[in-house]
Amino acid sequence: MNKAFVRIIALLVTLILCFGTLISCGDDDEVKNREYDKAEVEAAAKVLIEDSKLLNYIYWGKGIPYVDNKNLSSGNYYPADEDYLNSIGIKTIDDLKKMTEMTYSDKVCQWIYSTVLSSVYSDTAVAGLARYEQVYTGKNNDEPAYIRVYTEADYWLVDEVEYYPTVEALRSEGEIVCVLVLVTVTNPEGKVMNKNLTVRLIEEEDGWRLDAPTYARYYEDYTS
Repeated sequence: MNKAFVRIIALLVTLILCFGTLISCGDDDEVKNREYDKAEVEAAAKVLIEDSKLLNYIYWGKGIPYVDNKNLSSGNYYPADEDYLNSIGIKTIDDLKKMTEMTYSDKVCQWIYSTVLSSVYSDTAVAGLARYEQVYTGKNNDEPAYIRVYTEADYWLVDEVEYYPTVEALRSEGEIVCVLVLVTVTNPEGKVMNKNLTVRLIEEEDGWRLDAPTYARYYEDYTS
């Protein structure tokens, strides 16, 4: 199976899982909608959206940079740039997961871990390799040493996204609260799209979390 076909399968699998996870907010008369404090939700949304920008870049954008060190490489996996990791405050995959879990709901975290931090398999082949892997050392091979980056990973978030600071809590749907934020998306050719992005939040044991990714892409025929 050629590499191009495998990459197409990987993207299709990811998008299918994505659309299965990201259910847009809508009315459902059979669901008892929760009450919420509008100001509290809007304040939480601002922080979570800001934190999600880095995670969007790491998981679906250009990603963690790597260094060309063949001594620490394995196939197309090369060691992550430690200076970059230090700048964002992580050293291990577990650190990255903790950062993710402070921003996204458990449901979204499990989806990310199974599609980006794990390899995806079709019935007959590997549809996509894990984007990052943890290398261990020590006597029992249980001490985290460094992160390796899959250098052939396809990524599809190539646009610049500006999130405006004003957000508005619109409504609840069951346990989900929908928040509206205006974003401006600029593609690599400089074309601009303004979009009203609906962000989903859920209150978990440790506080509010995003219940869907906040990424946005430029679409030629988009109308709000």
